[in-house]
Amino acid sequence: MIYEVYLHAARLAVVRGYKAYRIRKVFGSARDSGKYFGREVPALLVYENDELIDVYPHEERGKLITIEEFLVRKLKEIEEKRGGEDA
Repeated sequence: MIYEVYLHAARLAVVRGYKAYRIRKVFGSARDSGKYFGREVPALLVYENDELIDVYPHEERGKLITIEEFLVRKLKEIEEKRGGEDA
């Protein structure tokens, strides 16, 4: 079951032209694709309206984008929206 979820996430990384990033090396290797997905390497899948829109961690332009980086960025985004509502 975990491997099926990995394949769904991998398709997102490949199919979405605007989200061109790599997850194969993050969660395994070319030979053992997805081997560590959700096991040795935690995975965060981000959904919007029941559609998978992102997976973390992932490699983007040669840089690893971690789950922590995503969460910090998301919290900042939420705080900025709240700040705008109070004004």
